[in-house]
Amino acid sequence: MSFADQLLQALSRTFLHSFWQGLVLSIIAGCIMLITARTSSALRYRLLTASFFTFVAMVAFTFFQEWNAVAAGQDLVRNGSGSSAVNSILQQAWFRDLSGNLSQLLRDYSSWIVLAWSAIVMIKSGKMMLDLLYISRLRSQRIYSPVDEWKSRMRALAAQIGVKRAVSLVESGMIKVPMVLGHLKPVILMPIGILNHMSEAEIEAVLLHELAHIRRHDYLVNFIQRIAECLLFFNPGLLWVSALMRVERENCCDDIAIAHTENRLQFAEALISFKKYSMNPQSYMIGFAGRKNVLLQRMTRIVYRKNTTLTVFELVFFAVNISLLSLLLISKGQQENRVLAASLEQAKVPQQFALPNKEQSQQDAKTVTIKRPAFTVKTKSTKERAPQERVAAFVADEIKAVQEQHREVAETKPVKEEVQAIDHSITAAEQRRLSDIARQDAEHQREMAAINRQIAEKHRAEAAAFRKQADEERKIAEIARREAEIKRAEADIHRREAEQMRKRSEENRHRAESRYSSNTQRTH
Repeated sequence: MSFADQLLQALSRTFLHSFWQGLVLSIIAGCIMLITARTSSALRYRLLTASFFTFVAMVAFTFFQEWNAVAAGQDLVRNGSGSSAVNSILQQAWFRDLSGNLSQLLRDYSSWIVLAWSAIVMIKSGKMMLDLLYISRLRSQRIYSPVDEWKSRMRALAAQIGVKRAVSLVESGMIKVPMVLGHLKPVILMPIGILNHMSEAEIEAVLLHELAHIRRHDYLVNFIQRIAECLLFFNPGLLWVSALMRVERENCCDDIAIAHTENRLQFAEALISFKKYSMNPQSYMIGFAGRKNVLLQRMTRIVYRKNTTLTVFELVFFAVNISLLSLLLISKGQQENRVLAASLEQAKVPQQFALPNKEQSQQDAKTVTIKRPAFTVKTKSTKERAPQERVAAFVADEIKAVQEQHREVAETKPVKEEVQAIDHSITAAEQRRLSDIARQDAEHQREMAAINRQIAEKHRAEAAAFRKQADEERKIAEIARREAEIKRAEADIHRREAEQMRKRSEENRHRAESRYSSNTQRTH
């Protein structure tokens, strides 16, 4: 097999395995989000990151295993015992039945599969290069140096938060939200003029948030995420876990900034100040405001001091993954039962060695004891003795045959007991399997009840938030209405004053005309 064919086969098999690996990853991530609802965001982020990189390492290890398997001419599922975790998983009975068809399918269409994958990866790589070029432009074009006071203040904040690397602070005319660029030489970009339009406390909160990204090496982790998403763009589990990591990353930096400012309201006001500048950030930028829905979740988390849970769509996705895994496990158990039943059919005793019952054996013994003395009568004639001897020999042969049959019956009795023992073990295994299925169903129902309860609690919280927002809007409307009434009253007063001034001017004009007419008459 050539190098190109070997590479195509190994990549195709790795893509196929990555689907069930992504299924396991998404279930683990969903359990992490549900179990750690009351823990710190840093713990959730560490667990999600560990599961993400474990998945990436498993995919790389699978490619190495499949490369060796293709070189050795093995099918998709190896028949050997195997020593790796991947091989042990793939040798289950429910998956082995598909190995031949899948191997043939991958051999026939591996070139097209890898070609389509390569085309999409090239497109995404081109977008990544454009993003990197845009970042290089941000570093060099339309940048301005802030006043020295803010530079010294940022160095003090960096020392306070534990950032030991040199960090540059510049103002940019090409962005609308603060963001961090670079890992080895990090740069914090601030929108031009924003340092003069926000309070000092809000600017410090923003700088602490961005410095937290630098201290946690988030730029490098985000870059690795982008590469993994580019190579495994077809895996929904990886994309979902990567999105959860980005949300929890922002939550971690929010917690660090709030811990140093010790003022949640101040940090929330800083988020609101940047809301009008919010936009979708670039792929390699660590932004402050972020996307609109994420910003709303961050505000809710900061105000209520409660971690965000899974959305309705994420809960549905998590439940579908659990259902798929349950179906795979159930099909695996049924297939193993069919294999065990087939092996039992092969081990059964043939019909000619069926055990005779007790009445038949007693009847055979009685017949032998009755016939035996009938042919032992002695005669004096030699001619009569010969047929009798032949009959006696025949009876002896019959007795020997009966004894041989009894011996065979005695030998087949342990086989019957063994078959009965196997039947009992199969019945017990079937009962255990049914009990396991019932227990899994009960656990699934409990999980769904817990998920429904969490959804109801989230809806109640959202309703309370909407009700509070409506009350605030109603108060604002009431204040606006009162202000409008005051302005209308002031307008009425101004109109009356204008009317009085007009009347006074009319009276003065009439007086002037009368004086003019009287003076004219005197002159004449």
